Amino acid sequence: MPSSDSNTILADSSFYLCFLEDIEQPQVLIRVLDKCDFLITPIVYKEVSKSDNFKNIQTHPKMFLVQKQYLGEALRPLFSKKQIEKGETEIIELAYHLYADNTPKKFILDDKEPRLFVQRNLPYLKKLMIGTIGFVGECYYEYHIFEKGEASTTVVVIGKSNFRVSAEVIKEVLAKIDSR
Repeated sequence: MPSSDSNTILADSSFYLCFLEDIEQPQVLIRVLDKCDFLITPIVYKEVSKSDNFKNIQTHPKMFLVQKQYLGEALRPLFSKKQIEKGETEIIELAYHLYADNTPKKFILDDKEPRLFVQRNLPYLKKLMIGTIGFVGECYYEYHIFEKGEASTTVVVIGKSNFRVSAEVIKEVLAKIDSR
């Protein structure tokens, strides 16, 4: 299990797959995993394990599989099959449970609909929610994993990849990185 004093994060499958598939830079993800503990839910694990590059992170000591039966089931009727398959319902439900247990954790969600669901229905979780690009920015100015130029380059590379993110978000995060 993660250490209690560490930075523990939850992430949907798109976060992991961004580095493993979209930009094919598992070494960048490994640097993030080296610094932060990641709770990975069963559906997210299953989805990410389909990547040919999964072998690079599969046994990482700071990635912890959450063994909670029926995680995400309460939200299943509210989301599309694709969102369920990417683990969004599990991430939202686990984020809620951790918050309710007074152990709130930052969580990474990229898809618009699940993010809107959190904003509308669980507004107290909004401050804990971030997207992959925003998190890359935080890897520079909050977690000190990347240098400034490296964070900017990673954001640009992701923006040019198949990872779905708006130009507006890219511009916003680059400006935030540049301002620090």
